Amino acid sequence: MRELAALLPASYAVFDVLAYDGQDVRGHPYIERRDLLLDLLHDVPPPIQAVPATDDPEVAQLWYDTLRDQGKDRGRLVARVRS
Repeated sequence: MRELAALLPASYAVFDVLAYDGQDVRGHPYIERRDLLLDLLHDVPPPIQAVPATDDPEVAQLWYDTLRDQGKDRGRLVARVRS
């Protein structure tokens, strides 16, 4: 397994929390779930990581353009902060 992992490294990008401590948190605003996600992953090293997020349209455009130009654009998620 370690040989395969070295040959084909993988990462796990997390963008949301649906449940925590036995409770469904889907009804909570996204900004609260995002804060919870960052708290949960604070001490977790790669390959598990939170997906980068921004509320700055210029930064989002820069990320999009850079990833697209590198052939790494796999999509994007846009969410209302209070959703």
